[in-house]
Amino acid sequence: MDGNLITGQNPQSSRATADRVVQVLERREIFNNR
Repeated sequence: MDGNLITGQNPQSSRATADRVVQVLERREIFNNR
């Protein structure tokens, strides 16, 4: 993962990146719970 996406100056970019990380973690959890 590119650190610049997380530490970027653009709050919207950081927010979008955080949301994407949450989505990935949720998908991973659902996949593991199968």
